[in-house]
Amino acid sequence: VEVDGSAFHIDWCFRNILRILRMLEDDEVAESHRPALLLKWFYRDGAPQDVEAAINAFMWFLHRGDVPSGELSGEPPVFDHEQDAVEVYSSFVALYGIDLFESNMHWWQFCALLDGAMTSDTSLSAKIRLRMKDASKCDEPEKVRKAQDAIRIENRYTRAEREMKDKLYAVLTGGGDVSAALEAFG
Repeated sequence: VEVDGSAFHIDWCFRNILRILRMLEDDEVAESHRPALLLKWFYRDGAPQDVEAAINAFMWFLHRGDVPSGELSGEPPVFDHEQDAVEVYSSFVALYGIDLFESNMHWWQFCALLDGAMTSDTSLSAKIRLRMKDASKCDEPEKVRKAQDAIRIENRYTRAEREMKDKLYAVLTGGGDVSAALEAFG
């Protein structure tokens, strides 16, 4: 990736990006340590001096060259890398003949294939469709709600944690001072 006009080698493997995402959501990892671990794991030969720009470059890479608005939709999530791992794995084997335990594919390639698995006739897409279904418009709404409850994505964050994460994200995507934001949370 390019940061402040210089090219930096990154670990682009989907396994590494998933590891970083897991770490960022891990309550066992102190909030103040997460940016340092992200930079250590993402940048192979050392991170750029400008931490904010380095994290922005990670966010750009994570979202495949797109910068999200940072606004939350208010809708519950319909996919989770961790909770849907079995369906992701089986979908990759069934659709593409790819064993994810054997693959070291690029994050962007993984995401493109995952997008395909989510819209093809797979157990993953069936799970996502069930999560999105409006139970009140079904013949047996209670049965649908029960099925949805069984596969609902667990909320891993407290409200305070979500607010802190949202504030940090706003700083990262809005060009604010990351150091000051991290100090405010510490």
